[in-house]
Parts: sequence; C-alpha cells; structure tokens
Amino acid sequence: EVNQVYYISKATLKPANKNFTSIKNDFEMTFNSETDVSPCEDSDSIPTIQFSFVPIQQLQGMPRDTLVDVMGVCKSFGEVQTVTRRNTNQELKKRDIQLVDKSNAEITLTLWGTHAEKFEAIDDPVVAIKGARVSDFSGVSLSMIGSSVMHMNPELPEAHSLYGWYQNIGCKGESQNLTVRGGIGGSITGPGTVWKTLEQAKRDNLGQGDKPDYFTAKATVVAVRKEKLVYKACPTEKC
Repeated sequence: EVNQVYYISKATLKPANKNFTSIKNDFEMTFNSETDVSPCEDSDSIPTIQFSFVPIQQLQGMPRDTLVDVMGVCKSFGEVQTVTRRNTNQELKKRDIQLVDKSNAEITLTLWGTHAEKFEAIDDPVVAIKGARVSDFSGVSLSMIGSSVMHMNPELPEAHSLYGWYQNIGCKGESQNLTVRGGIGGSITGPGTVWKTLEQAKRDNLGQGDKPDYFTAKATVVAVRKEKLVYKACPTEKC
C-alpha cells in the first residue's frame, strides 16, 4: 500500500541498477521466498516518499527511457482507450493527460490499466509522478510504468505553490507543448501545433536528423503516383 510503512527482513541488498529507477539511493532490495514483510504502526518518524522533481521544460534534453519525477497541473485529459499489445494480443487500457508546470511547458503523460480507468481530474488537480518514463514518441512524452507511483494533490509546499501559479498565471497564458498532437484520434490544431509551409520544411532541413521532426501543413494534392501504389509490409511468411 502506498505511503504505508513496513518492517522488511531477510531481503537481498545489492547495488542499485540506476537505469531502471529514479531513486537516488546506491542500493536496492529484492524479495525472495524467505523475505518477511509486516506493517509498522509506529511510523511517525519515517519520512514519506521523497521526490526529485524535474521541470517539464528540461525533459527535452533527456535520453529516451530515463525515469524522472514530475509534477504538473492536469489542464486536460482524454477518454480511456483500448489498445492491443502486438506481441501478446493483450488488450490494455490507456488514457493521455496533459500536464503543465511553472517552466511554462506542457507534456502528455500516458496512464495505463487501473490508473487510466480510475483517473479523475476535478478543479485542475496537481499530479505528482514518481518514476515516469521519458519517451521520444511524438516529440517528448511521459508514460507510467509498473514501478511508477502517482499522487493526486500531494501535501507538498511545491504542489500548493504550483496550484496557486496555475490559477493566477498559468491558466491565462500559452505554454510550450513538448508533445506533438495529431495522428490517429488526435487534433491537429491543439496547443503547441507547429505550422509550416512545405518550403519552410525544406529550408529547415526537417527529417534529416536522427530523430523525426513534426509539423502541421495545409496543402493541396496535385498528383498521385500510380506505380507501386502498395507494397507488402513483410516479404517473408509468419513474420
């Protein structure tokens, strides 16, 4: 249970693999068949979950799959969607929410499973995430994973300050959207949309780098190639 304090004995202590955690500790514990866990009732002296928040604006320069702690105001959220995992055909529930913070940047956070189904955003809640994963999908985005922990309206000084900022300043101005909207089921005219002419895209050498570039254009189709209209997605059997 989140925020519950426990006594843990007979666990294995080893150096932490910091590629898979946002916690700054040098060691981690793993459970085995002999590990014993029991609730601690006298827990007033034990600190709660510690966060090391990263401003949303700084997520642009972070490598893919980095785990970060992020806090933002939920300014909008989408409906629950059902997607199918390719390798197992398992159906998953997901929901995208939009977070903004004092760095005047916003980003899409994807919730999965129970978090997606039970999420409620009333009166612009402050959302704190421990261990969200950075993705380069559609620009920069965040996703919760199995080890991520989400807190709604946490009792933190930073949360109260952020909420006050949003109510007085943030909700009235424009912010930089790090996640490009559009594609299937998306809006091409949401906040952060980058409009360019085809000439501008060519002049700016878009699409020439290691990562894809995204922009929105309004154009007229003048010709459709007739040769090789379709091609096989996979030339070999059972791939």
